[in-house]
Amino acid sequence: MKTIRYIFSLLLFSLSFLLQSLFCAEPVGTLVVTYRTDAKSERLDRIRFWLKNTLQKQRLYPKGKSYVDESHTSTRKVVIENLAVGDYWIEFLVPNTDDYFEGVPMRHITVTENEVAKIDQTIHPRRSAAFHSSTEVCGRLIVFFETDAENSSGMKFSLIDDLGKATKHPIASQDTELPLKKGRLFMVDALPAGDYTLQFYLEDDQQQLSFPKRSITVVANKAKSIYYTHSREAPTIDKKILPINIPSVANFDYQN
Repeated sequence: MKTIRYIFSLLLFSLSFLLQSLFCAEPVGTLVVTYRTDAKSERLDRIRFWLKNTLQKQRLYPKGKSYVDESHTSTRKVVIENLAVGDYWIEFLVPNTDDYFEGVPMRHITVTENEVAKIDQTIHPRRSAAFHSSTEVCGRLIVFFETDAENSSGMKFSLIDDLGKATKHPIASQDTELPLKKGRLFMVDALPAGDYTLQFYLEDDQQQLSFPKRSITVVANKAKSIYYTHSREAPTIDKKILPINIPSVANFDYQN
């Protein structure tokens, strides 16, 4: 008799647990966000968006490679599954310090249970921008740094844009190196105008030594010059080998 009661109690407990799981599970849906810029997908790879709920909690998308690029339509599609039902707002983050694009309004969407909600957004270039080539919204960065250390060949720098994407320099076959009597000078051409964080680092086989970060702004059709040194002495540059459009060393921004 006791055995039967024990088994019956166990069955009731299991059944109540199952019912509780079924009724307390959070209802979810799916959100698909599709966006595009122009036929050339101008800056599409640098665009992100915040997904915000009614509690002001937010997440940045896309994450990693969690997207699909459709080359025939020049669009990017982000699928967010198992999203709690409710109201959401989408705020697009567009690299637009040069006003290349028109403003993008915040979008509202409601996610319902077991349904797919969709947002489709076109980020339009301004009319005046349509007549400019992509190189005309770029600037040039000129970087000089001392290389007195024995492992000076390992001296490099990284550029981090306003969306957190980092690019290591110098890039072979893209960045231009000019011979100097002391130090190294690199030119980064066709750099999209905007705000960046620049950081020098010394890299060898054993470790990487990072130096203080520096915030810089690259302006369209202009050259930004950065000079990193442990002293205030101007770099010694052989003017005979410099192109005419390289600014004077007196115009370099110094960083100690």
